Amino acid sequence: MGRFFRIAVMLVALLAFTFSFAEKLSPTKLGADNRENFTANNKFPYRMPTKLHNKITTNYKLLNPCATKKDVVKLLGKPDYGYQNHGTKGLSQWKGSGWTYVLEQSKSVFSKKDRTISIYFDTQDKATSLIPVNVKNLENKKADRCS
Repeated sequence: MGRFFRIAVMLVALLAFTFSFAEKLSPTKLGADNRENFTANNKFPYRMPTKLHNKITTNYKLLNPCATKKDVVKLLGKPDYGYQNHGTKGLSQWKGSGWTYVLEQSKSVFSKKDRTISIYFDTQDKATSLIPVNVKNLENKKADRCS
């Protein structure tokens, strides 16, 4: 019985360490709402207001890889939703976060025709990939490394 107790204690300690380690790596604030709230709070088909759409698509061209989240908000405004990015090993392999600006979405679930701009941030909250999907005249932008 003592052996099983020691194994159980070790397992609990390992899990506690793993979750506390992952939490230390994660940013304190995501800086955006989550996708579920975006879907629940909008009617579909969804279309971003024209004035905001024009601001985002115009200012996207001024945005460069390695921009901070603060820089992105300054140029594009607050994103529609955000998320944490983890590797294949789960919470212990936090890789950064991402934001999405939804220009148009046909249904509450995404389709290939939806128009979005997604920005992926590293663990220092710097933009490493800027990816417009189905948005005319906008190109992907990528940084290999932000210092």
